[in-house]
Amino acid sequence: MSLIVTLGTTPANHKHKYNINDKQYEELFSFLALKKAFNIDDKNIYILGTKQTRQKQEQHIAKYHFVEVDERKLNEIFGKSIELFKDESIVDLTQSFRSLSFGTLLGFSFSQIDNNVKNIFTFNIKDFKNIKGIKILDF
Repeated sequence: MSLIVTLGTTPANHKHKYNINDKQYEELFSFLALKKAFNIDDKNIYILGTKQTRQKQEQHIAKYHFVEVDERKLNEIFGKSIELFKDESIVDLTQSFRSLSFGTLLGFSFSQIDNNVKNIFTFNIKDFKNIKGIKILDF
């Protein structure tokens, strides 16, 4: 299983509490809580971010696959996110630019293998509960 993460530039100054499957995890980033909750190996974590993301978050993301995109180019985000959906995936849209989250959602929606996405994690989705049977979990 892979974890596809969209990540912005906001610094991680303190740990947050995340409740996943009735268990609480205290981590700097939501994707680190998901990594623990679903026992995902480091080599299966893909972070989608900008050049600025890499520069500002390097100490936290150096050991994971980093996919650099331009947040102003939705087609680039869309294309690169489609490439990442190759096996069972969990998608974390919690801590990123809106365009990264939106482009990644489009990528999985239009992908021919969208049934491999098992969970999407984000904040404050009130308008819908399911996309093609995929659980939307609100931390």
